[in-house]
Amino acid sequence: MKVWEQIRRFEDLRAERQSANNVTVVKEALAAMGLCRRDVRAPSKPLPEPRRAEVAAIVEGWSV
Repeated sequence: MKVWEQIRRFEDLRAERQSANNVTVVKEALAAMGLCRRDVRAPSKPLPEPRRAEVAAIVEGWSV
């Protein structure tokens, strides 16, 4: 349960729009960790700034 509590919001973000944000949220998380660029191909769309900041904060809290 502890792990689920830590990742739940991230999973909720991935599931938004019937999982249409899955790739975008994962790429944003990887970009926040400095592992890749946040660019996504159509039909995916970049996350709006408030969501980007939220993903970055989530990942920062993981201490990965």
